[in-house]
Amino acid sequence: LTTHPDRLMLVYHGLDLAHLPSPPPLSGPGARPRRDGSDPADPVVILSIGRKVEKKGYEDLLAALARLPKDLHWRFEHIGGGALGDALVRQAETLGIADRCRWFGARPQPEVFAAYARADVFVLAAKKASDGDQDGLPNVLMEAAHQGLALVSTRAAAIGEFVTDGDNGLLVDPAAPDQLARALATMARDPDLRRRLAARAADLVRTRFSYKAGVERLAAQVLGGAAPDGAEPSAPSDTIAHHGGEFLSFRLGAEEYGIEILKVQEIRSYNPPTRIANAPPYIKGVVNLRGVIVPIIDLRLKLALEHAEYN
Repeated sequence: LTTHPDRLMLVYHGLDLAHLPSPPPLSGPGARPRRDGSDPADPVVILSIGRKVEKKGYEDLLAALARLPKDLHWRFEHIGGGALGDALVRQAETLGIADRCRWFGARPQPEVFAAYARADVFVLAAKKASDGDQDGLPNVLMEAAHQGLALVSTRAAAIGEFVTDGDNGLLVDPAAPDQLARALATMARDPDLRRRLAARAADLVRTRFSYKAGVERLAAQVLGGAAPDGAEPSAPSDTIAHHGGEFLSFRLGAEEYGIEILKVQEIRSYNPPTRIANAPPYIKGVVNLRGVIVPIIDLRLKLALEHAEYN
């Protein structure tokens, strides 16, 4: 991408954690029940959220659920619309698991987070569709991790950049129902494993995949990193100031810049943003900060569009 790799940095778009419900504690009062699939009256709840389209791999997931051990008691819940809804219901009936599957369709955000709260395991069986369509890094995985859920997913697309097998979740090959069934069974039977992996995933969301962490990393790089060739060194990082936890401002020489953390709608500077033709609606433009091109993003609009995708 560049002849100067030292100038290239990946910053994930991240989640706006300030607007998400607080997750339940991992232990103690209010923590999730320690279900292990042994009680038919209290089955392990396996949740998935996503559109019912080929790239989400729900045909593979249903095939995997049908392969779970007979002595394991579980319930599957799904939230999301999509064209494959009727076909998936028929597949569940053919596999003999329809009575264990609950299809809720598209739901508003409060109901999505209520589903996270009552679940034990979050699964996304993503794969590349026959037309080449595939996920990037699905927000629902980061949301589920933030809410304290153990993750089971595939090595499709960029999922491996967030989930590391055996460290903060379990990963299997795409379109591999046998592997997926084994991973789900392992996670369902072991509440201690779920808690350990969920804790690691939640910590990673907070420290690397939150929107605030990304903005602060970008600001630190611009202000405290190496200056482009021929440029003066950037201003020290102590020029960064927070205003009510919502606004990040900094100076480069006589110029002042600002990025609103919770609602990025404008940037104040003597070098105003340049509008980009045919850009997505959430990109308000780019600004040149001493040779570093920084996109200005309306985060709330971006998240709203992404939520609409799986609702």
